Amino acid sequence: MEQRVVGENHLKLKLRTDGRTFDAILFFHADPLPDDIRAVYALSVNEYKGSRGLQLMVKHWEPIRLPERERQ
Repeated sequence: MEQRVVGENHLKLKLRTDGRTFDAILFFHADPLPDDIRAVYALSVNEYKGSRGLQLMVKHWEPIRLPERERQ
């Protein structure tokens, strides 16, 4: 997962699952997330500087605790 703070207190994310990457945003949360999470999200349109694109709006997340052998 890639993540960076935008607008002082939001996280812009790139979430990966099943070999695919999705743009996502988590509002009002600037602390870094763990690398492996389970997320509940809504599909939304991101409008920025005249461009529009789809992104996932993260509503809730929780860490996934993988067995040690799967983390490597």
